[in-house]
Amino acid sequence: MSKKKKQTVTIISMIVVLAVICIAYFAVIKRNDKKEAAADTSVNLLQLDSASITGIKVTNENGELNFVRSEGKWSLTSNEEFIVSNEVMGLVLESLSNLNAVRQIADNNEGLEEFGLDKPAAVVVVTLSDGTTVTLSLGQSIPVAGMNAYYGMLEGTEGVYALSDYDTGIFFKGELDYKGESLQEFGEDESEQHRH
Repeated sequence: MSKKKKQTVTIISMIVVLAVICIAYFAVIKRNDKKEAAADTSVNLLQLDSASITGIKVTNENGELNFVRSEGKWSLTSNEEFIVSNEVMGLVLESLSNLNAVRQIADNNEGLEEFGLDKPAAVVVVTLSDGTTVTLSLGQSIPVAGMNAYYGMLEGTEGVYALSDYDTGIFFKGELDYKGESLQEFGEDESEQHRH
């Protein structure tokens, strides 16, 4: 084979390889764009300043829990001796201050019984420092995108949303799930034992 033919074959081979690489590159970009479009169905449902939240009332099958914050500390109004977990309330505040729905299910409030929202399984009423309230209702459990979620809606707005269990599961729990511990509960000897 002559030198010129070898160069021609090499150039053609390089062009074919380059064409395959370009096709693969654009196929990957197109697939990623589709994934991003599918993944970006989340909706910011609620955005609050967590510092302005002064009260949270949770009602579910376990009863009603009414938490109030005074001087930075949370307490349960039905039991002043109850020690509220700062960690749990921190997670609750984080969820409520920036609540994202996995996706919108309906753009109106018709047929709420289909979602379990005509008689919600859990209702959360958030009180803000200016006295206004925000009410979140949670209905039936549904699987969405490989995770457990609940149908939910905000009072005074149109639409039903899928809300992740990670953000809303605590609102289905009872009093003991909000309980914290304090070394003040133990005597001096006992608190030393718990430190070791």
